Amino acid sequence: MIYDGSMLATFKHIFTPRTSNNRHPRIIHPEGLLALSILTITFQFALKFATLHTPLGNVLGYSSSITSSKVLEQINAQRSESGLVPLVTNGKLEQAAIEKGKDMMEHGYWAHISPEGKDPWQFIQAQKYTYTSAGENLAKDFAETEAMIRAWMNSPTHRANILDTRFTETGIAVVDGQLDGVETTLVVQMFAHPSQQIAIITEPDIAQATRTSESTELTPELFLQSSPNAQPSMGKNLNPDVMSAQVVAVEDAKLAFLSPLQISKAVFLAVITLLIIVLLYDAYLERKYHTIRNVGKNIAHVSFLLFVGILIVILKGGTLL
Repeated sequence: MIYDGSMLATFKHIFTPRTSNNRHPRIIHPEGLLALSILTITFQFALKFATLHTPLGNVLGYSSSITSSKVLEQINAQRSESGLVPLVTNGKLEQAAIEKGKDMMEHGYWAHISPEGKDPWQFIQAQKYTYTSAGENLAKDFAETEAMIRAWMNSPTHRANILDTRFTETGIAVVDGQLDGVETTLVVQMFAHPSQQIAIITEPDIAQATRTSESTELTPELFLQSSPNAQPSMGKNLNPDVMSAQVVAVEDAKLAFLSPLQISKAVFLAVITLLIIVLLYDAYLERKYHTIRNVGKNIAHVSFLLFVGILIVILKGGTLL
């Protein structure tokens, strides 16, 4: 067979075993794999550049599609399913969460307490917010709000914060940046009940609060605090910052429709799928025509690529704290 250079012939030359490629698809030759690797890496650099330095970043987001408003919506949906009142966004708690996220990025740590010993409550108190109880949930490396909320709800300590009857207000920050040199998204959610108001508590609520305080309030994993200096006041709260502040965090100004992390996964999985299809077709023709080759077995290559593909799907599932 003569390789005529046409588009169809080129396609067959690259993806199917033929005389022109010595009965071995060009894409699985060493130079073909090298070219495919270079193209994939170039695409990743282009995606990163587009995300950070072009208007396309407003569509792609930074490293996830998570926004504060989505987190609040889904947290309140979980509370509603349990018969609890929704949390209200408070501007001071929002700013406390933003500052906590920035602090972790700037000082390179992933913990409730900073290496300098700064705990979450100091960020809340710095915003002049007083409370009777407070809590904190952290998450990182999640690409989608739904996956993060599921992980929180599957964790007993994080779930306890989300469904705590004492909490009435929240502040959420979604912070994109580098942590220890790795691009990621940190989600910080502060929970609290302001000391300026008293919630109406039913007998079942009292029983649940008693059980919670007896079993989990002092555990570091839950990270819940009741303020010893709280000064509850009767009646309606007269501080408009506490009751009506609906501040949209900086992270929500950029609504992410697509996630670069998900795009990267899709590209890598597409490349792996393409190689698996080529190898399986090549193995089929090799068996059909009894072709003898001094190269590795296609089945072994397919098994390795399947393993890599599974790793890509599993990895970067996000972590909680």
